[in-house]
Amino acid sequence: MATYLITHSTLLKQPQRLQPWLDALADNQIAIDGQRSFDQPQWAVDIQADDLLLALGGDGTQSVVAATCLQKGARMAVLPAGTGNDFARALGVPLGPSGASVLIRRGKSRQIDVGTVNGRPFLNVVHVGLGAQVGLKIPSAIKRRWGPLSYLRHLLSLLYRKRGFWGRIEYDGHTVYGRWLEIAVANGPSFGGGHLIAEASHSNGTLTLVCVRARPLPRLLLAWLAARLGRPLDRKVMRFEHVRSCRLQTRRSLRISADGEGVGHTPMSCEIRAASLWVISPY
Repeated sequence: MATYLITHSTLLKQPQRLQPWLDALADNQIAIDGQRSFDQPQWAVDIQADDLLLALGGDGTQSVVAATCLQKGARMAVLPAGTGNDFARALGVPLGPSGASVLIRRGKSRQIDVGTVNGRPFLNVVHVGLGAQVGLKIPSAIKRRWGPLSYLRHLLSLLYRKRGFWGRIEYDGHTVYGRWLEIAVANGPSFGGGHLIAEASHSNGTLTLVCVRARPLPRLLLAWLAARLGRPLDRKVMRFEHVRSCRLQTRRSLRISADGEGVGHTPMSCEIRAASLWVISPY
């Protein structure tokens, strides 16, 4: 079994960001057999089953590494060096170099669910509509300055001028359609730097479909508050459904984001791959 550090080439060229992680791994006697840049061709060609891939970066990096682990039968450990770090939060991985490295040494290997969007694996949440715009259009400077709050800041600015889109959603034998502000398909419970989808889990064998209708802002805020307080939802505004698969068709082509990265355009099909990815976690 080999252990590889997998990250983006930009991070490999920034010693001030990389070195604290290397030092923490060394302090915990975690030997690295090589450093790989996932944006280089053929980086995973010799990865073997049971190898351990240390995914250093944010949710986008970990999504790429997870896809390789699924293909090769390798295990993944998370080193959260991104902006939101939602996958790490969901797994209970400490957000600093020392804590994350201790977990690699002391944690347990377990299998978690992975979602697919148009055949591509994702770990956290797929968005179409408002959420896709929030994830894909935040400038890097704003992300660095505001951190996880940059998602909420951009979301509020967009809410004032969005009218939504028409879409038809099919899931597990049901069909709903109309004008939507946002369609999200969640595999994990955290998105946008720690905002929670309480219905979602990496270990329940289902995806959580979240549909938000295009409604006036005050009504949207009331629906959001009810959801946060655990009160019955106004299904004319927002609905949550546990599904094993779903399909979205829209009148015009819309961008899809998955784990904060652009992954194409609608139509969109999502499915669950239950207990398919080996990860190191605290429990």
